[in-house]
Amino acid sequence: NWTPAGFYINHAGTYYYYCSYSNVYQISLSTANDLTTGTETYTNSTTSGQQFKNGGLIFGGTLSHTGHKLYISETNTTNIHEHPLNTNWDISTAQNRTNSFNPNNITYAYGMGWSADGMKLWVAEYRYVYEYSASSAYSLSGMSTTPSASFDMQDLNGNVDNGVSDLNAQEIRGIAVSSDGNRLYLNIRSKGVYKLTMTTQNTIADGFEL
Repeated sequence: NWTPAGFYINHAGTYYYYCSYSNVYQISLSTANDLTTGTETYTNSTTSGQQFKNGGLIFGGTLSHTGHKLYISETNTTNIHEHPLNTNWDISTAQNRTNSFNPNNITYAYGMGWSADGMKLWVAEYRYVYEYSASSAYSLSGMSTTPSASFDMQDLNGNVDNGVSDLNAQEIRGIAVSSDGNRLYLNIRSKGVYKLTMTTQNTIADGFEL
């Protein structure tokens, strides 16, 4: 499956998603939050045959918390693409991309995740996380290309429970958020998953409670 990039688990714990360089994978869990009960399927295109990778490699992916949209980033452009799903949570029903977003400050979007209210999109590249504001929930259309907030992962050095001190040399490969919008989870390459509690719900602008 190449290198997994991007991940998403729905808040009910019944679906898990991740990307490889060419495909998007969906694991349906018969027991919530138990990966050992999963059945895996994958797809690399929409129902109309449009490829998810538009000339590059898939480097990131996420879903809306409502399950009705899939988002994919790739390496040949800085764009993030939005694909509606005809059936919630079912990537085999993905439709052709309707909106694309070209965020400032980003070359490759390694990790992506929506705030619990769908009004903020967090995008990670290398050790940085950027926050972009949506004009309507879960829509890339009209989204501001200039980040409204950001942080550098190396600022967490010495401020995390396990005392890791070389976070500046790592990459963020996935972003998730708790259903109440208070906690941010970062999948950091070679280090694991870190939980950060946001000072203000659904935004990183005011920092974290360390």
